[in-house]
Amino acid sequence: MQKNEWVAQTKESDTILRSMNACFILINSDLVVIRTNYYDLSGISEEPASSGRVGDLLNCKNAVRSGGGCGAHKNCENCMIRHTIENAFCHKKGFHKLEASMRLLSSDHQQIIPCDVSVSGTYLNNEGHEQMLLTVYDITELKNMQRLLNIEKENAVSAEKLKSAFIANMSHEIRTPLNAIVGFSGILASTEEEEEKQEYVSIIENNNTLLLQLISDILDLSKIEAGTLDLHYSNVEINDLMKDLENMCQLKLKSDAVKLEFVAPEEPCFAHIEKNRLSQLIINLVTNAIKFTIQGSIRFGYKRQNNELYFYVADTGCGIPQDKQKSIFGRFVKLNSFAQGTGLGLSICQTLVEHMGGKIGVESEEGNGSTFWFTLPYKQAETVKKSLPKDIQPIAIEKDKLVILIAEDNESNYKLFESILKYDYHLLHAWDGQEAVNMFKEHNPQIILMDINMPVLDGYEATKEIRKYSAKVPIIAITAFAYASDEQRVMESGFDGYMPKPINARQLKAQLTDIMQKRIVLL
Repeated sequence: MQKNEWVAQTKESDTILRSMNACFILINSDLVVIRTNYYDLSGISEEPASSGRVGDLLNCKNAVRSGGGCGAHKNCENCMIRHTIENAFCHKKGFHKLEASMRLLSSDHQQIIPCDVSVSGTYLNNEGHEQMLLTVYDITELKNMQRLLNIEKENAVSAEKLKSAFIANMSHEIRTPLNAIVGFSGILASTEEEEEKQEYVSIIENNNTLLLQLISDILDLSKIEAGTLDLHYSNVEINDLMKDLENMCQLKLKSDAVKLEFVAPEEPCFAHIEKNRLSQLIINLVTNAIKFTIQGSIRFGYKRQNNELYFYVADTGCGIPQDKQKSIFGRFVKLNSFAQGTGLGLSICQTLVEHMGGKIGVESEEGNGSTFWFTLPYKQAETVKKSLPKDIQPIAIEKDKLVILIAEDNESNYKLFESILKYDYHLLHAWDGQEAVNMFKEHNPQIILMDINMPVLDGYEATKEIRKYSAKVPIIAITAFAYASDEQRVMESGFDGYMPKPINARQLKAQLTDIMQKRIVLL
């Protein structure tokens, strides 16, 4: 190649490389820089008389700090760029797209800047003078993007494994109670011994409860993962709430050898707090305590500490080994793999507490019981006024003429209501909300059981229409929804009570009895 031709091509290459934001460096076999556009790209107006070697030009950390320039530092022997260039000169050939990491110094030599470069070299022999044209691209951003993508890929693979493990775990947890429900339901009809039948019914009921708890945990978990956890704060008298929870949890005790007690502080506490989630936390922790306490006591309570409320559940159960106390708040962690439960309860408790701005922990000694505690921010509320009974005239009806209208669009669900209530009440059935309104105007029933999710008119719309004709007829909402806000919306929409599906016969009868005592006079 002639010199003039080479210069013309170099100028043309210079223009192209500048537009591509690429740095080119023409060097000799000693790696000394002969010509470069580095200064133009860097915005340096005055080009120094000598640029030194490649490492000096780029401000390589080792070159600057060695005192002797590029090649003087002991680490230069391991420099991949230097080794590749020297090898190319030795074999009189170029190289293509060498990717390497460098550590450069800032212009003030105060900051180390890690970067990634892609270097290509074209071997030139100009009238016996060996030279090489290096093309250098800064690929730091590209490499960082690749690193992020690799991390995301690893996270995705990990998430997929967790998802698969979750599905496998859920499949096992769901099939376990279902096996008992389906199996004992199948042999129940063919069993003649009454005592044996009662045993099978008890087993089915226990596994129904376990399956319902599992579904509730999965719903909570899915909302947590989706970031749609609903929190509805209201003014609550904590002592009253705790006493209600004590009465509810007493029903869970399976032995007289265990005493459950709410330890009430002397002064009442009025707080603006998430009532439903607080109840869920206490019930979960007390239920766990009942599961692992064979005899002794379970005491729960709270106290105010400055700007937070400290809640605790203490038991005299088996306790937790020290090495397992940190792991018990993980998902699917069960200290006793043979005990009923999903292993999700404590994990959900931890997430709920953290979402509400608190902390949760455990103090335990193996063989000497456990104390689970959590804190929640305290916000004082005005004195909670007890809601006064509505001034509604009771309905007078002869006992054998009491009629209940059941608005339910699912035939199987209505059959369940019918089997529970047909011996005590006269029943009417409406298939949708509009039919419920029409049948109310025609038959004037004394109680209405209103499904929320129905065609034509839903339960809310049907209740609104019925309230135009009667303010005194008791209407109980029946719903399969499972969110904390449902009960609040129900009670604000003209209903007198709330019954979640699946329907429990004893609870349904108890609620109807309560309604009748308050709102109906039997003649």
